[in-house]
Amino acid sequence: MRNETTYQTVLGRLIAQKRKERRIDQEEMARRVGVSRSTWSRIEAGSSALNMDQLARAASALGVSLGDLMLEVDEIVRELKRQGVDVHDSRDQARSASAGTGGTAAVAFLGGAVLGGIIAAMLANRNSGKEPEGDG
Repeated sequence: MRNETTYQTVLGRLIAQKRKERRIDQEEMARRVGVSRSTWSRIEAGSSALNMDQLARAASALGVSLGDLMLEVDEIVRELKRQGVDVHDSRDQARSASAGTGGTAAVAFLGGAVLGGIIAAMLANRNSGKEPEGDG
């Protein structure tokens, strides 16, 4: 079984990690960005996407520039690919699901579980000045 995820999920998980580090709850983050709490939850899970204005407000709420946030997403995507995780845009995922490839949700969930750990490890390593370690 292959691990795969989407850019949208990578961004959502990274934002969730940064939000938790800054001790901002989902309700407050949703308010700052201008969406409902349930929508914010879907954004962090990667099942809904932010538009550019919302993304800029999210970055501001987290105290980072939009450019830095996107550079960090790119770094995480490179690390995921290095570790053998397929990263698709959400249209690829939708096409795969609509084509009837059974198990797509299970594969995406497995990728999501791996993704959260990789992002947390990368952020921890960055804060300690170490390079991320891969295990395969």
